[in-house]
Amino acid sequence: MPVIEFKEFAVEVRKMYQIPKENYFDELAAFFADNDWFGINPEWKDGKMYIDSDAFADVLPAIKQHFDIASLREDEQNAMVEQLLAGKAEKTFDKLICFYKTFDIPEETRRQLNEFILKHLKTDICLVTDAGLKELVSVACEDIPKYVGDAFTMFLAWVKEHYKVCYANDYMLTNRISREDENGAYEQEDYLQLLYYLYCPSYIEDNHMYQKAALSKNYADTWLYLALHFICALRDTDIVRIPHPRLERDPKDILMDIKKGCFSDKEAVKVIYSIIYSLRYSPMKPNKTKRYSSVPYLRFDIPKSCEVHIGTLFAIAEAHHLVSGISYSEPLIRVIKSFHDISKNMGDEIGMLFIESDFKARRMNKAYMQSVFELTDTISQEGDEFNTKGYMMAAFARSHKGTFGEFAHTTYTYLKDANFNGLTPEFVARELFERGVLSFIPSMLLKMITGGGYNRLTVQNQTRLIKELGMSPGEIETAVKVSDSAFRKSAETAADIYRNTDRETVINVLHRMGNGEAVSKMRECGCLYSAFGKLCPYDDNHNCMNCDYEISSKSTIFLMASEFNRLNGLYKSAESLNEKEKCKSMIVNIVMPAMNEILTCAGETYGSEAAQMLGEIIKESTAGED
Repeated sequence: MPVIEFKEFAVEVRKMYQIPKENYFDELAAFFADNDWFGINPEWKDGKMYIDSDAFADVLPAIKQHFDIASLREDEQNAMVEQLLAGKAEKTFDKLICFYKTFDIPEETRRQLNEFILKHLKTDICLVTDAGLKELVSVACEDIPKYVGDAFTMFLAWVKEHYKVCYANDYMLTNRISREDENGAYEQEDYLQLLYYLYCPSYIEDNHMYQKAALSKNYADTWLYLALHFICALRDTDIVRIPHPRLERDPKDILMDIKKGCFSDKEAVKVIYSIIYSLRYSPMKPNKTKRYSSVPYLRFDIPKSCEVHIGTLFAIAEAHHLVSGISYSEPLIRVIKSFHDISKNMGDEIGMLFIESDFKARRMNKAYMQSVFELTDTISQEGDEFNTKGYMMAAFARSHKGTFGEFAHTTYTYLKDANFNGLTPEFVARELFERGVLSFIPSMLLKMITGGGYNRLTVQNQTRLIKELGMSPGEIETAVKVSDSAFRKSAETAADIYRNTDRETVINVLHRMGNGEAVSKMRECGCLYSAFGKLCPYDDNHNCMNCDYEISSKSTIFLMASEFNRLNGLYKSAESLNEKEKCKSMIVNIVMPAMNEILTCAGETYGSEAAQMLGEIIKESTAGED
């Protein structure tokens, strides 16, 4: 079978159909992800994705159709969707036209309703039963805005009135928020209790939860689904799209190690990084709002202190998935919400939290986005700088030992002190740690405001770290010189900020970095300028890497690895000596020093073991390159 790298396949398709779209690769990856890869399993090898091109031959017309529509003007897109809908379900389309003529349905609502029916309706609307409509309406609740859903249920009622149909019930979408107690954020006591059960190491150990998860797929899947709501605020339609992790060993051996309690932290973190790398390689937009160009890609950030825990849960779930023989195209994450299922799978102590009402992702996401105790921009007093993220609570729970009562008490005290006494260097350091910020400037600033000096790594230590990248002696010398220059620039920038900015402002700037508010033009890194609330001084730059004000993080390492692979591929295929030297210069003078900075900061922030692990990830991601 002709197995090729996915990126090569994408390039060939682009040439074949002459697709000019600027963000073609991201759009193509999102298209495949939205369609569950059409049931075809891609393979990962040495950090690259490979596919059987023959298996995708039948998909080529759909790819062409997708980009043909995307290249049209909005009115042309609407006409194309109507044409496709008429070809797929002519009778339903005729009814839609009559419905639109009868009622004054806005053009935008018509367009979205047509797209929804084209995607999800499998037969003529008159032949759908109540069971089918119940499922379809459930999808509508997640996939389309309520005003479009209202138009859909209105259409169902109109069809029922004028035609003979196979469904007997009437359908109506209720308000997304009806009564506060049913749809508002979970109360702080309930939120903390579930957080304690799912994250606290002492509770997990005392109740042998990892061992139970290794023995029961239902236990593992329920635990993973519930636990993810404490580190992200994804809808169910997006959470099930989180890709499968890569396991380096036989799944049965992994489950056996979990039962014995000898599954290593290092392996758990590698499992998590394989997911993050996959999302970087194939970014996805929220399913509900992906049609809008300004919508950002899905974010899936794991707090540093939760990496081992979440990685272990993903490893267990994926091992069960493989052992069970379930197709790779099936989602790994299972949506498990009912009181009955949660109690049956994880026991009554956890299940009893939902005896009055099944688990609701919407309520949990609200609690997450309100940072547990309503410390958000919409609630906080104007000018209040303390706006933390919900994932900090998960990180806090992972560092706790003891009973729930002790956990709740210390958490209340912690939040109260943080809110009323202002940000502290210790809290900001914890935020930067959990966010995975790995950059010289924030590290230097933090040490300056705490009265400490920055202990620069020796050249020998820098050389030792940079050898993890497999460079030649000459390239190491060049990269270290560039890194030293970058270090001096960072030191000058940090010193200048410290001299000309008061201590409170510096702490708030560092807090914004750790809180993900220092946005840049690239999602893999932050920006010192935006952390100060200023606009980028380089309007013409679209790439933040190697900028004096760029703030690297763990996510940057995946970008650098893919950039290394790209440039190395261009170097090997280049015909002219000048082109080869250009690619080599970019690798040695830009990519390698950026990797070195991340490894150096990782060694200082997280210890030599963390730096070594990142080095191994880089080597795996650039395997076979020289």
